[in-house]
Amino acid sequence: MHLSDLKDDGDFKLVIADHRQNRLKVYMGTNVLYIADLKSKPIAVTSFYESAKKPFIPVIAVAIENTIYYFKEFNAYMKFELPNIEFSE
Repeated sequence: MHLSDLKDDGDFKLVIADHRQNRLKVYMGTNVLYIADLKSKPIAVTSFYESAKKPFIPVIAVAIENTIYYFKEFNAYMKFELPNIEFSE
């Protein structure tokens, strides 16, 4: 779960990565504003600002397996695949 001001209006929304239904959900109060289906079980969710220009619109990052999916303004934005790392015994 994460709280984020997604539209730079001073109203923070609750962002949830639901691992039971494999969905990203955004709530405002008790209303669901946005639902996105995810490919697998999410591990973590956060938001960050990629620039200091107004309006301050954050990017939501969702970690799934070895991939980080980015959502901006309620749309799929980008993905970044991390390389697999093998650990020695």
